[in-house]
Amino acid sequence: MKTIVLALDGFEISFMEKLGLDEFKQKNYGTYDVSMLERTFTPICFAAILSGKDPRDFGYTHKYLTKAYQEGYPPWLKPIYWIRRNFFGWVKSFGIRTELAKKGVFKLEEVQRNLNEDMKKHTILRRLEMEGHSINPIDIPSYNEEFSTAHAMFPNYINKELYIRQTYLRDLMKKIIQKWLNAIEAIDKHDLTFIYSKLPDVAHHLISHVNELPLIEEIYVQLSEIPYLFELKNVAVLILSDHGYKHRFREDGKDIEGDHHPFGFWSINVDTTIKPATVFDFYGLIHELVTK
Repeated sequence: MKTIVLALDGFEISFMEKLGLDEFKQKNYGTYDVSMLERTFTPICFAAILSGKDPRDFGYTHKYLTKAYQEGYPPWLKPIYWIRRNFFGWVKSFGIRTELAKKGVFKLEEVQRNLNEDMKKHTILRRLEMEGHSINPIDIPSYNEEFSTAHAMFPNYINKELYIRQTYLRDLMKKIIQKWLNAIEAIDKHDLTFIYSKLPDVAHHLISHVNELPLIEEIYVQLSEIPYLFELKNVAVLILSDHGYKHRFREDGKDIEGDHHPFGFWSINVDTTIKPATVFDFYGLIHELVTK
């Protein structure tokens, strides 16, 4: 069966419910648990989605990823990063890399954090290819993500004026929709099309005040209006998120902070024998969809 997976990074089910975007629920839907992973971090979550295993089992760990980030530092800073990684790794973040990226000292486009070739053998994508199926993976974290296009500009927009962040997010949405339309145009050529969207997660991270929440709502509504998303015929459409996102209000009730939380969302427009309960269930589900 022709199958398309739309992965919406950080899609939060409470926003869907609040806005009444029931079209996302499709025929079957639910939440699933990612709490057993080393971290609720997008590349690690997708490595688990694609492999059906804990990525630590084949060496794709937070340590592997922190080593990848080392490539973004100029030679004179790499020893300092080594000290930070090995002696202060217990600190989640000092925020230094973000500041260095803003100033152009840290080169995000130099970071390659995908699975290596041996690790990719564990994924459903490689299994389907070995079984003779045609797949079209588009910018999937941990697999074939182009890190420069996904993240290089993001730190530059943190704490910018609202209209600047709005412009960035709206431009990002246009690019995601175009990527989707290009994939739909080629869907007949592939048994599986897997598309990744960095929205709404990036939008969640860029919101810092209560009065900015309508921008998040705008993003969710626009995602629900992606052309043809709910109108594809004779195609299995699986929508999933790698995790959710929870906003927390500070004491003044106006400022917001937040972070990923370990419950993802899924929905599908056909009946299946597998209903995902954990992040490891998508490997079998995708295989069932493509091969049934």
